[in-house]
Amino acid sequence: CIEYVQDRVAASLVGKPTEKFIRQFQDDSNKLVVEEFIREPEVGLLVVYMQNTDRIVCSLEMPQNVRKKAILFRKAKSIIDQLKIEDFRNDVTCTELSENVLQNLSLVSQEVFYPLLSNPANRSGWSGPTAKDVMLKFSNFLANLTMTVGQSKGQTLLPYPPPEAFDEDNLPEKERIHLLETAVVAWANKIQSVLMLEPESLMKQGGYPGPLAELDFWQNKAADLTSLHQQLTSEKMRTVCQILSDMASHYAPEFEKLARDVIAARDEAS
Repeated sequence: CIEYVQDRVAASLVGKPTEKFIRQFQDDSNKLVVEEFIREPEVGLLVVYMQNTDRIVCSLEMPQNVRKKAILFRKAKSIIDQLKIEDFRNDVTCTELSENVLQNLSLVSQEVFYPLLSNPANRSGWSGPTAKDVMLKFSNFLANLTMTVGQSKGQTLLPYPPPEAFDEDNLPEKERIHLLETAVVAWANKIQSVLMLEPESLMKQGGYPGPLAELDFWQNKAADLTSLHQQLTSEKMRTVCQILSDMASHYAPEFEKLARDVIAARDEAS
């Protein structure tokens, strides 16, 4: 079982079990921790991570800080005896945790959870209204998550409208227009908050910012506005604008105005 854990951790952290990795993984302190996890059914968690970029650490508790990536092994409650190889395949969950938790959550939500929820076979016992409500709420969650990921990087990310907004077969035109217009309103609010940022906001953060802080402010604002302009002029965003125009929505001109305002503010910040 130790070799199984070792190979699984090596595949995630270093690619393959090198001699240095094996030596560190099987030193006395780490080996005792892994053996306790395998031997004692009440020990439910094993965490393996890199410390100081080159030292393997095994722990039965979650570390305070994970610099790059940690591998978590968690037992199912059904485990009542020492672990065997087949238990790792059926009753032990292995999870990778990196420092980019929000990005990982966003990726898994969009690439795993959303496809699972959107597959009609997985909603066979749901009523039509229930399925639509769940999908719309999950799409709203993805939109908020996208904006949060952007904030964590110091960027303003505009969430793309939910796929339901483009589903001509299953959603009435009125509801699709509403979803697209709601997205444009959300973009306008986010962009307006960026446009309203002024150097004086630095004073509200406390301290006494000097001239270099103001230069950094304008540089960061210009970079954020450039990113916003690239998003607004992307093919996906232009598709939204074209659909709204075709549907004679009064939000189509608003979209065009957003792009012009961003260009003007970017030129000013530069």
